[in-house]
Amino acid sequence: MGTLGFPDFEEQEQHLMDLESYLLENIHASFMTKMKNSNLSSIGILKGDLIIIERRATVNYGDIVLVLTDEHHVFVKAEQFQGKTILRSFMTNDIQTSQAQVIGVIKGVVRKY
Repeated sequence: MGTLGFPDFEEQEQHLMDLESYLLENIHASFMTKMKNSNLSSIGILKGDLIIIERRATVNYGDIVLVLTDEHHVFVKAEQFQGKTILRSFMTNDIQTSQAQVIGVIKGVVRKY
């Protein structure tokens, strides 16, 4: 049976990654929140995951977006529909952009085991 060892960090130091700079492209516009339910499990985001959100007023096709609608924060996906970008809820009907205030987009997810 083989043995497991720890890497030689002095030798590997040049290859170490700074987690903060990797996850936060715009540190002053970013924040982190904890996923409180399993509504996004279909896209691999689970209850208890930490979600990194970058504040942004505009969204791009394919973004997972945090919006404020009817006094609730909801995650939606930005999709193309008849030449326009719509925000489609993972749980309910479509949310029109005029009904939702965009808070930001998901830039990363952190999961602790």
